[in-house]
Amino acid sequence: MKKCKVRGCGCVVSEREYCMYHFLLWRNRGFPAKWTPPRSPVACKVPGCDGDAKYRGYCGMHYKQWRRSGFKQGWAPASPLCKVPNCSEPKTSKGFCNHHYYQWRKGALHDFPTPHLPACKVPDCGGVIRAQGFCNNHYQRWHRGRLEGFPRGLAPLCKMPSCDELAYGYGYCQKHYNYWRNRGYPKVLEIEERTTTCKVPDCEDKHYARDFCRRHYVQWRARGYPKNWMPDSIPDS
Repeated sequence: MKKCKVRGCGCVVSEREYCMYHFLLWRNRGFPAKWTPPRSPVACKVPGCDGDAKYRGYCGMHYKQWRRSGFKQGWAPASPLCKVPNCSEPKTSKGFCNHHYYQWRKGALHDFPTPHLPACKVPDCGGVIRAQGFCNNHYQRWHRGRLEGFPRGLAPLCKMPSCDELAYGYGYCQKHYNYWRNRGYPKVLEIEERTTTCKVPDCEDKHYARDFCRRHYVQWRARGYPKNWMPDSIPDS
């Protein structure tokens, strides 16, 4: 039986010396006189890489690495594993995996030189600097204005009285900003004081929602959210 004329295709001819698959491809391209089928994917030329070659014989990831290395002819990609011997975890930072990276920063890896990182500027703190000269713990406290002896960070606090959260929008923290926006952007935001107990007379249960306890809130919802609903009578407990 006659085979399809496309190189590498062993299917039986269906139309115009093509198999059905390649005939449909040829027909959908407007019956070109010299049609060539799409090339089969070629593997990346880096050993051990299963990606398809897209640029200069490399996959997208290795092509970018090759460009960063200055288009070296004898270039070979670095190992994707952690550089600590006998570690099979993938590297995440500075050639180390997550676990060994933090050990390296603390100077616990004896086979690798300890990084010369300055310590936190808070006295008697040996933590590694994260930002603004502080370790992670002291930076968070300093950023919120709760670190004694050091000025507060540049980020302002919420302008609502007695709120020490960082400003998110229009001078408010995220909670108060959403509260202000949902009430139609009033010029002055006043927070309504919520009661701690249910507003139904003679009910001392804890407030749950809309000034009701959980039991009366469910009753209020079941009656179609009436605006000024109050129960007719309170059952004896």
